[in-house]
Amino acid sequence: MRLGRFLRTAAVVAALAAAGCDLNANVGDEDPVPSSFRLSPSGAHLGADGTHVRFRLAGGQPPYRWVVADEDLGALLGPESRDHTAIYVRADAANGVNTLRVTDARGWTARAVIVQDQAGANGD
Repeated sequence: MRLGRFLRTAAVVAALAAAGCDLNANVGDEDPVPSSFRLSPSGAHLGADGTHVRFRLAGGQPPYRWVVADEDLGALLGPESRDHTAIYVRADAANGVNTLRVTDARGWTARAVIVQDQAGANGD
């Protein structure tokens, strides 16, 4: 009886391993986003003279989805779903904090924060 249960359990474990299942994974674990998937710069300051900043994406798998949180503060020029660069353009005299988010085909997300105010110089 014990041998039968052991053999059934061994068969299930072997089938899961053959299917590529990670037997050591915890249920609910998400695929961690690697540090190689990132936006550069990760943050920008657009002061009184700042009108735009160019962002570059490293890593990830296309297609990409580029999104700004608040389009009243600024918008993106371009980018296409396979582009690794985008230009964020500040809305006329708009002040506040905006977030740029890029999501790749795996669901990985990279973020950058854009601070817009009347102080400092352009972060481009």
